[in-house]
Amino acid sequence: VEILPTRESQQVQQGALPQIDPNAAIIERLRALQADYFMPATAELRRSLRTQIRATELDLVERILAARDAELTAQLNAVLHKLDMLHSQRETTELTREREGIVRAIEVHQTVRQALRQGQSLPFFLYRLYFGSVFNEHDGFDIVIANPPYVSIENMKPEIKETLKKTYTDVAAGRGDLYTYFYARALQLLRPGGTLAFITSNKFFRAGYGKGLLKTLATKTTMRTIIDFGDAPVFDAAAYPCIVITDNEPPSANHTYAGLTTPAGYKYAELDKLDAYFMLEHQNLEQGNGVHPPSGSQATSDLVNKLLSLGSPLMDYVGERIYYGIKTGRTEAFIINQATYDRLIAEDPNSVQVLKPLLRGRDISRYSISYNGSWLIYTYHGIDISKYPAIENYLSPFRERLEGRATRQAWYELQQPQQAYEDAYASPKIISLRFGLKTGFTFDEKGYFCNDAIYTIATQKRWLAAVINSSLCNLCLISLCPTVQNGYSQFFINKIGQIPIIEPTPADQQRLTAIVDELQALRGQGPQAAALEREVDAIVYKTYGLTPEEQAEIETWHAERRRQLATPRAPTMMKRPKWRCP
Repeated sequence: VEILPTRESQQVQQGALPQIDPNAAIIERLRALQADYFMPATAELRRSLRTQIRATELDLVERILAARDAELTAQLNAVLHKLDMLHSQRETTELTREREGIVRAIEVHQTVRQALRQGQSLPFFLYRLYFGSVFNEHDGFDIVIANPPYVSIENMKPEIKETLKKTYTDVAAGRGDLYTYFYARALQLLRPGGTLAFITSNKFFRAGYGKGLLKTLATKTTMRTIIDFGDAPVFDAAAYPCIVITDNEPPSANHTYAGLTTPAGYKYAELDKLDAYFMLEHQNLEQGNGVHPPSGSQATSDLVNKLLSLGSPLMDYVGERIYYGIKTGRTEAFIINQATYDRLIAEDPNSVQVLKPLLRGRDISRYSISYNGSWLIYTYHGIDISKYPAIENYLSPFRERLEGRATRQAWYELQQPQQAYEDAYASPKIISLRFGLKTGFTFDEKGYFCNDAIYTIATQKRWLAAVINSSLCNLCLISLCPTVQNGYSQFFINKIGQIPIIEPTPADQQRLTAIVDELQALRGQGPQAAALEREVDAIVYKTYGLTPEEQAEIETWHAERRRQLATPRAPTMMKRPKWRCP
């Protein structure tokens, strides 16, 4: 509940907490009671003051809710009047949604009133009242420190999600985590130039729901420090934590900040040493490139930057045809084995039209596909399920669970069927896992459909699989992507799309195509496969015009990475030293 209007509070959008100007006498009385409460006094007097403070707070809250209810009632009447006058279905739907939101807000106020009258504590803190000088004299707090809760937005009530969306438009997302909204709220509470210091999950740097927050941090704050602990055992909970310290003011041109990623076995005594940090460019923050320092030496970092500037990004080269896999929303319902496939076909031959051979993440690896006989019930959005009675009967026992999924679709439909990519799935293509210790591209010539653990690159150029699996491209992709656990990288589509592509000569393309076929016959394993991969690297180095020194830099980086991956992780939590922010 907003108590005192300030410059900051006037900028907060309507929709979450009411903006009011309550009776000044009540405000002054509460402040006086609070001052008396913290003065030397007897226990009996303090109890009396506490009772008076609560009664006055309740009076104030009741006045606020009454004023807000009057506003909401007026809004509701206006919406009802518009509904009576409109005939457009689209406008009617929008107004109906607005009406439902207003009614829910009034109901929330009634619930709060009832709880308070029953003696329950206030469900909020009147911070603008008790910290009035902070906002009236200093326009906000000097510092906000927090370890916000990690709560999925998807599991919240619709009215709460709608309120968050309206109130924090800059960071709002349909999916994601509540902690992103804590960042936005902290920036509202800070004075200009004040400091935010948070420990949160690092996932917003790479997940789609973090785009709004990244843009906010990049354009409205001046980053000081990011420490990404990855999967290092710093805290009891494996939450992939990071520390973010940033100032509440726009960055200057060419601003840099201190960044650090701590690998397994990192000596935490090094955290207070300035030379342990990389200076990172603030301008890269919005793209998610600022969460971790360059991989390897400065020479390696410079080489990666050079490589990324060569040729065409893979996304451009394949005409932006890099696609996500299919998300069922209920694996046990939509993915079936060969025996169930045979039974459904026997019951109704038409079932074959919506049954697709499916690969899951476990079925593929670098230059290898191991199809295990899984089939996908491909009930796309808008399908006429009555044409497939055997499929409908099979899905019926799952109906209640299917209706409870996060997104809206008919109960028998896939959650995200990716219909626009159906032709690409059914055609020869390059596919890749979302996670890996190194690039894991392979060529699918049979046209399998893929679940959401696999990406599809819609191209029939076999040789391209060899190029993007090369040591050169592996270095680029690992350098672009975050490490999530035990050395594994999470490969995001936008990062895969940045892999630089230079076309080899026609003769080299022909040889690389043959090598891909040989490697897939070998499943990418054994000494013969290793020799073929070295041949690929030689062709790629020549194609990209690398000097012997640059080739050696890449080989050295890979050797060091293999050594690090072979180093056992500490099984217990490391002792954390005291450290200071650089």
